[in-house]
Amino acid sequence: MFQSLTRYLLRYHKVSIPYIGTIQIIPQPAQVNVVDQLITPPAYTTELSGDESVSDHQLSYLASAINSEKEDVKDRLAQLGKDLHARIVSEPLSLSGIGIIGGALVTPLEPIDARKVLREDAEHTVLVGDNQVTVAQEVNETEQPIQGRRRSVSMLIGWILLAVSIAAIIFIFSGETGTSSTGLQTAP
Repeated sequence: MFQSLTRYLLRYHKVSIPYIGTIQIIPQPAQVNVVDQLITPPAYTTELSGDESVSDHQLSYLASAINSEKEDVKDRLAQLGKDLHARIVSEPLSLSGIGIIGGALVTPLEPIDARKVLREDAEHTVLVGDNQVTVAQEVNETEQPIQGRRRSVSMLIGWILLAVSIAAIIFIFSGETGTSSTGLQTAP
């Protein structure tokens, strides 16, 4: 039953347990503090409210998860809530990944330092074509001559096409005066 409740909470971000209340997971966006150079990652905070009413959707989900009737699930959930409440009164209950149920639910996160890290002699393995390159600077060095060769080949083809087209234009417009349209010479 407890695993089914955990799956429901993680999927729908809200679960109600009688005698305990409603546990709700609320997403928090990432935050950037430029002054202190801190970045806090996106996180989920948990809240415990006093609302103990169990939704029909939750009962249906749990009934299908444990193959039981809704009324049986409601009774088992109420019994689980009583047991958890008795346990919480004596000592706080720690739920892994969710927090501690006692006075409140707590899930603290440590901020991440946002300073840039420069590493001396950092090596990365990168696949360039069929070659495997291990230093990031070598990737830039191998790409530039390939682009230069591609550019020189395309420039060569362009110049050849230009020369052929100019030669064709000159040949067409500078035809001999003694030729007819059929290309045969006519008598003078």
